[in-house]
Amino acid sequence: MKFFQKLISFILILSTVSFAKADDGEWHIHSIEDFNFFYQGEKADFVDYLRPQFKSELYKLQNSLNYHLNGKVDIMLVENSRIADQLGSEYVIKDGNQGGTLIDKIDKIVINVYDEESKIVSDFKSQLVLLILQEMIYGSTFQDRVKSANLFYLPSWVIPGITLYLRDQWSPELDNRWRLVYERYGIENFSAVPDEYDAIKGASFWKFLTDEYGESAISTVLYMTRLTRKFNSALYFSFQKTSFELFKEWREYYHTAYLFDQQKRMPVNGILLSDQKTHDLYVAGEHELYTVDRHLDGYALTLHEHEKTKTIFNYKKEDLPLAGFKGGLIKQADVLYSFVLKNGEYGVYKYHSGKLKYYQLKIPGIEKVWVQNDQLYVLSSSVLKSTVFAIKETKAGLEPQKLFEKSDVFIRDFAFSDHGAIYFLHSQMAKGVLVSEVEGIQDTLLKMNGNIRQMIKVDKLLYFNCNLNGVYNGMVLNLETGELVYLTDYRADILYHQVNEKFLAEYVSNLGESSLFITESIPYDEYFRYDTLIPTYLFSRSSKETSKVITDEYVISEDSLPDYIFQSPVPPEMDFTLSNYDSLKQVADYLNNQNATISISPELYRPKLFYFQFYNELPVTRDVPFGTAIPSYGPNQLGVRLGAGFENQFNTKKIELSYYGFRIWTNRDVVFKYTNTAKLPFSIRFLHRQRLSFESRSRTDLFKNGTNLIGLNWRVLAGNSWRVNHDIAARLDIRNPLVTDDENLQQESEQKYFLQNRLNFHFGVNQAEQGRPQPLIFSSDLSVEPLYDLSNQKYALTTSLSAQLEKTFRPWFHMFVRGSAGNSVGTQPLFFVLGGTSADLLANFENREFSSYKPASLYRMIYGVRGFPINYRNGNTYGVLNAELRFKFLELVYKRPIVSELFDHLQFVVFGDIGSSMYGTSILDPANALNSRTFDSRGSSLTIEVRNIKNPMIGCIGWGLHTKIYSYTLRADLAYGIENSSLQKSMLHLSLGYGF
Repeated sequence: MKFFQKLISFILILSTVSFAKADDGEWHIHSIEDFNFFYQGEKADFVDYLRPQFKSELYKLQNSLNYHLNGKVDIMLVENSRIADQLGSEYVIKDGNQGGTLIDKIDKIVINVYDEESKIVSDFKSQLVLLILQEMIYGSTFQDRVKSANLFYLPSWVIPGITLYLRDQWSPELDNRWRLVYERYGIENFSAVPDEYDAIKGASFWKFLTDEYGESAISTVLYMTRLTRKFNSALYFSFQKTSFELFKEWREYYHTAYLFDQQKRMPVNGILLSDQKTHDLYVAGEHELYTVDRHLDGYALTLHEHEKTKTIFNYKKEDLPLAGFKGGLIKQADVLYSFVLKNGEYGVYKYHSGKLKYYQLKIPGIEKVWVQNDQLYVLSSSVLKSTVFAIKETKAGLEPQKLFEKSDVFIRDFAFSDHGAIYFLHSQMAKGVLVSEVEGIQDTLLKMNGNIRQMIKVDKLLYFNCNLNGVYNGMVLNLETGELVYLTDYRADILYHQVNEKFLAEYVSNLGESSLFITESIPYDEYFRYDTLIPTYLFSRSSKETSKVITDEYVISEDSLPDYIFQSPVPPEMDFTLSNYDSLKQVADYLNNQNATISISPELYRPKLFYFQFYNELPVTRDVPFGTAIPSYGPNQLGVRLGAGFENQFNTKKIELSYYGFRIWTNRDVVFKYTNTAKLPFSIRFLHRQRLSFESRSRTDLFKNGTNLIGLNWRVLAGNSWRVNHDIAARLDIRNPLVTDDENLQQESEQKYFLQNRLNFHFGVNQAEQGRPQPLIFSSDLSVEPLYDLSNQKYALTTSLSAQLEKTFRPWFHMFVRGSAGNSVGTQPLFFVLGGTSADLLANFENREFSSYKPASLYRMIYGVRGFPINYRNGNTYGVLNAELRFKFLELVYKRPIVSELFDHLQFVVFGDIGSSMYGTSILDPANALNSRTFDSRGSSLTIEVRNIKNPMIGCIGWGLHTKIYSYTLRADLAYGIENSSLQKSMLHLSLGYGF
């Protein structure tokens, strides 16, 4: 034991000193008033620029939610989306947390400074809302969070909806997207809207509540939710109406609004392009279209010509093409350019005459790319400075030359004229401004109340899209006369357009499959013009007072709720006077008067995960060292898991320690894991496992079985969908007899030393994350595992293949299919144990014999076939297939929102399993003990072996009910086993925490 204590100490030291820097550059911290700004390099100027805006939005959101944060907000300033994704928290507020798990979901805000001001503020608000909500709902102290972690349930659309609504305050873009959801799916049944639209569905609900019941509706409901711990009750106490009554009002609200909008026109018979597949596009002619398409394993450049498609080239795994519709895909003469973000830096692919070259560009924050008069231009923009570069081709490659620079403005788009003028477009908090500049003299051409995007200059005309009417529609400005003409009045956004002397192209949003229209260019004087654009309903109504007032008779009085704070933001160093609920202003003044400091940021580990949960599955590994001890490793050994995880503020290093204590206190597992993702992602883990088992009916043969394992794992991303994991571990298995009678004194302890090596190839596709109306999730794993028994100089080589498919046909109808197969060979192979489920609280065990043709190195628990006990089949080869159809039948019955955790997750399931496990090369192999029975005569003078070939396959059919209670997954499955073509008696499986 001393050896392992020293080993843990060594690992802790390693975790402290390894990769001393969180990234390639040092992080600085600028601590001021309400924020701690973290940044690398020369980004100090951004702090001074963004601080007042962030401060203003912080106070607005705190007042809107009637809650003040405890302490300062950490803000990480980065320079591109890839670094932002790496730093972003992997924990989000969502339904799906395992029961008894407390997750500190968000501890910082990540901001890309190379973005426009309105987008930066929007990102800040989105993350800040989540940060406030998690503290507001679950509390800020550890004690509060433990109490609140699993004691109340929020439907999956509640938190994302609040976040989206408070971020955008129902922007035109949001309204346009929800209107398309309304058109495609309708809102007669709240649950009929697919789950991937939970956020916008929730935002529509909060938009309706604030419009109809006042701005305090959100904070009122959240406050009541924390008090009652039931969302349904919170709605009733807030408005004295049931969720069904509110749903009817919500439905009528949008019926009224969108019945009017439905009368507006939409273009038809365009080229349909999938929103989920199409990342970017470029129209080179009426019959020549290029697209950047998302595929299972990255991106590809595709040519569409005369109804034929051809793949030009596939991008590399580290390539992230420039965000769509910023000109990142563009053609100049016969040369194609595609701009990408590769490993945090921008570059461009040049494709010409079948040859592909890559050039790195030392330009940060590329916002727009454009070609004019055979010259390639690139726009780099941040909130502090915008620069236009001309790209020149030299022998060394593509070199940028600075042409134009503006300070303190984020330029979104630009164009040049033949007489030296430059036109640029910028925004002032969602208001579009068009400016012309000649020799340093600026002239404001146009100011719009709506947001403007994608400006194109053709001769004396400037084309652009503006959301003046709540939808991005086309407009044109005559530069000679100053005349502004409205060209389109669609009810859906124009996402992208191209205009030149030869053709006009428009890409119009249509939720899932948008339409591209290409036509011959039309002379300016032949355009059909609109006098005005008809605004959408929700953006045409004048601001009105609340139509329905929450009366004091039913709701907390106006004197108490607006001024009440859930808990006081009190730093530890403050005295009792400042901790009074009426002294919030003094607290704020105290915090704001703290001196700002700038220093190298120390690396701090913060708690991220806490476990206090019931648990009955084997952690880390399902391998059992000794076959006689299998019952003591079974899922009916219900225990408690205690643990915690810590992570640094850069999301590069994580430490996790867990203790699993089972029903018998001497049965335990201790797991330590350290992960470092700063450079090559790797992890170190340590497992200590101990079990006591009686191995005779007289319960006199008592053994203590122990496993100690230390392993190193490193991961390589081979593509967007591919991942390679390599794991190496040293393992010691010990079996000690405990003295219960004289015979046990004669038994010796047994020790096995193993060296394990595992190479795993993982492939996964998650179309649910891409927002598909009918998502599909597929994953597969191929593993090769050499195992060396150092004590006996023997080995095992194990290969296994597994795949899982989840398909959503309707929000209430899902299909799940899973299959796996494995084989182990060598002088001491693994034995696979088949039967039952991995989390069955009612599990029992079959005394099925193991073959003696070879000694087993380890026993691996496969389970997999319901309707049978554990260990009903075993062998060194196995295969198993499971299928389930799940029906959320209440969503067909109840059209209103389901806000109860029990009923929201209630599913009726029909399933079927089939599998087998055997020894040798076939079921006819003599090693299969299943085919033979031995009979001894009286006195054992004669032994007779009877061989009878049996069908090795077992299967089952059945049905069940699945749901969740306090975030614990509960499954009750009634299975009918099938063996030798006959139906067995039913067997009930009651599972805790078992997904599939």
